[in-house]
Amino acid sequence: MASKRKNSEAKDLSKQDVEEKKVCPALGNTLMVDSNGEITVCCLDEEILNNIGNIDKIDLKEAINSPLIRRWINAQLKNNTPAMGPKCKDCTFYKEFIHKNQ
Repeated sequence: MASKRKNSEAKDLSKQDVEEKKVCPALGNTLMVDSNGEITVCCLDEEILNNIGNIDKIDLKEAINSPLIRRWINAQLKNNTPAMGPKCKDCTFYKEFIHKNQ
């Protein structure tokens, strides 16, 4: 039971952070699957740099609750660029979104 509560709290925190314009709205809310089944968190990630896994090995519920996504959200909250998702580090959308909403 405790692990379910922890995951639920993490998901709620993500939505709150996005609503407060502290993190990219795609993180924890969006998944994209390419034609090879690779899963990413961003529609701008054509190279699948923010790879969460493959649809043949992980289901979408597991992917959206991925600890990797949580780490990337926390990195954005702390403005810790080196710890952000590979695509996020140089993303102009994320930088403009955060700057516009500060």
